[in-house]
Amino acid sequence: MSDKLLRWLIFSVLIALCPIVSNALILLTKDADASLAALVGRGELLLIVAGMCARGLGQLVAAGTGTYRKMKLIAAGGSIRVRDVQVMKNC
Repeated sequence: MSDKLLRWLIFSVLIALCPIVSNALILLTKDADASLAALVGRGELLLIVAGMCARGLGQLVAAGTGTYRKMKLIAAGGSIRVRDVQVMKNC
């Protein structure tokens, strides 16, 4: 898998989906309606911020060269996902 594809997958797709998935899990655990309107209809600032920051974060982490570049991308993406899980725990 190329570096650009891995960076796009982790920092554009997965991180951009985190707020939507987190919102869905919160609604499902409270037995509330988890429709698309309920997930994104309130216009949460988190959705906007995640979309704006994900690409920049991916470029920042991927800066430089080295033998462990792919591992650095995976580790950074995983640590961000762990942080999202911790935030969900506190909700």
